[in-house]
Amino acid sequence: MLSCTKETIVTHTSPSDGILTGRVIIANIPDPLAKMGVRVSLPDINMSTLTDSNGLYTIKNIPMGTYSILFQKEGCADFRIFNYISYGKGEIKYPVTVLYKNPVFTFDSLVTSPKKVIRVPGDTGYFVGIDFSFNNPDKSEMSGALVFGIKPDVALNNSNCLLSTAYSPIPNNPNVYSNYDITEFVRSLRYMGLHPGGTTIYIKLYPCNYLSSYKDPKTGKYICPAIGPPASASFKIPD
Repeated sequence: MLSCTKETIVTHTSPSDGILTGRVIIANIPDPLAKMGVRVSLPDINMSTLTDSNGLYTIKNIPMGTYSILFQKEGCADFRIFNYISYGKGEIKYPVTVLYKNPVFTFDSLVTSPKKVIRVPGDTGYFVGIDFSFNNPDKSEMSGALVFGIKPDVALNNSNCLLSTAYSPIPNNPNVYSNYDITEFVRSLRYMGLHPGGTTIYIKLYPCNYLSSYKDPKTGKYICPAIGPPASASFKIPD
């Protein structure tokens, strides 16, 4: 069981009096102590605290600025609020923030079947069929993040990820088949100076909670935390 003692707040070097308060609850969990120990942080300025047994939190000494607020607890989907504005003084109280339990599921297999199609003269399309199975014991709504790259260590949100797409949500069907149009991906390889024909493409399929995906307004990128290990496969682009 987590202690209800709050972490020491990291104080910013500039004097300030901004205060952030609020309350967190965990959806669909009857345990009254579930809302204790949620980490509430301002990652931009390295300030954080933990919620108490009532789900309440307070962060003090916040300097003037615009930040994101990140809510995290093991077993739950991350939740992030962007564009929180601190005026460097006074209290800002946020309404109740709801966290959701992560579904428990894994991808068991991943099989690919690429093909090249002449759609019209002078227009070649490239497609890859992806067949996978998964285990979803609690029948939760679920999603997956599929990433493509030309290096074996391609991973979710890393620099080797050249293409990503999502299943959201996946139906509760033990076997799923999808046919993906990767024509633009093949063209991007040409722009990179690579001859796509015969190039090995590595893909990984990560289980994710569709509630935990969010777009960072500063970078414009979607952030999708994985909640389990990926299934992996590779294929060669047809000549």
